[in-house]
Amino acid sequence: MPKMLAAASVLAAAGAAQAASAWSDLFQPPFTGSPLQIMLGMSCTSKSACFVAGGTTSSFGTYKVTDTTFKSGVQQLNTTGSSPLKMMLAVAMEDDTHGVSGGLGLGVGGTYYTVDGFDFQGSALQVGILQTQAMYSMGGGKFAYVGTYNANQGVAVSTNGGVTFKGAWLPKNFSEAPVRYGAFPTADVMYVTGGSWPSSDNPPQSGTHDISARLRYNSNTGKYEHRAPVLGSGDDDGYSAMIAKSTDGGATWEKQYENIGGSFYFNGISCASADVCMAVAEGATGAHVFKTEDGGKTWNDVYQYGSTTGGSAMDVKMLSETEAWVGFSFAVSTFNSGAAMGHTMDGGKTWEISPSLSGVGVVTQMSFVDDNTAFAAAVTVFQISTVLHFGS
Repeated sequence: MPKMLAAASVLAAAGAAQAASAWSDLFQPPFTGSPLQIMLGMSCTSKSACFVAGGTTSSFGTYKVTDTTFKSGVQQLNTTGSSPLKMMLAVAMEDDTHGVSGGLGLGVGGTYYTVDGFDFQGSALQVGILQTQAMYSMGGGKFAYVGTYNANQGVAVSTNGGVTFKGAWLPKNFSEAPVRYGAFPTADVMYVTGGSWPSSDNPPQSGTHDISARLRYNSNTGKYEHRAPVLGSGDDDGYSAMIAKSTDGGATWEKQYENIGGSFYFNGISCASADVCMAVAEGATGAHVFKTEDGGKTWNDVYQYGSTTGGSAMDVKMLSETEAWVGFSFAVSTFNSGAAMGHTMDGGKTWEISPSLSGVGVVTQMSFVDDNTAFAAAVTVFQISTVLHFGS
């Protein structure tokens, strides 16, 4: 076969494979078939194994799913440790047997590790108040979480499979924007995002955990609660946004982006390399995708979604320096809302938006098994979780 025809055949096959893959909701409104009412974190290790941080109104923990249609139920995994609160907010698996989970630690504990994929043991040397916003597998038995520990905030890293974590905290009074998510493209290079939102329409309540400006979890009822939207326009809407970077494993941090009193805050961040990353934001002006190609020296707003329809974006995944996915959603009203997954193949210059998945309020986390297979945890307008699937 001539080389030109062979190349064309390969490209055609790749295009056909991509076209055959699409995002779908594994459940339908009113989503009563979902095996867990609450799914806050998701980490899939293969096409037939996903780990979930979440629970029901009566039980909370880390779960495993081996039927990834999610129709055959879930298995709650053993969690042992000293913490009186085993409320899980995040999970990160390196493979089917090794991983970490985390959430809220009161007095002692807050993170857990497994070496067999079934029993999660409490990490050592954690005394005080701990909260993991998100957890990450760095490969080679290394894990990290982004969150707070007593008076510290930033990153903590484990080099022994989650048995212990060592803080790589931001300096005190580093930013008004509290940390939210992170990316770890190399052992030394780390990024964290930060952000906050106006709270005048959503006063603090005992037992609630704010996941985003749009969503909170109420541990008293074991249910999600949609927070009242704070809509606005212009440049002074009371949000804060920050991105910071470390090039020495968290020993020192540099503030790369900060906007206090603006119209959005940052959520997830993902890097294809130490220099090429994307971060997503949301707020009064909808959802935004920021990108850097120079290691964070400049961050450019390359795409906006849903500026007039309540656009939201909590997670982004870069599969390469040119390909990325963003879990967008919109919410005009309860009956006019849904998820719309954004996809770029040219580094963010152009975006293809998938057909909307009705009734989905927020896409909280995506987990890619490979370039053509992924799962995502999402929250519906009925205030229970559903699972989105990408693949043929």
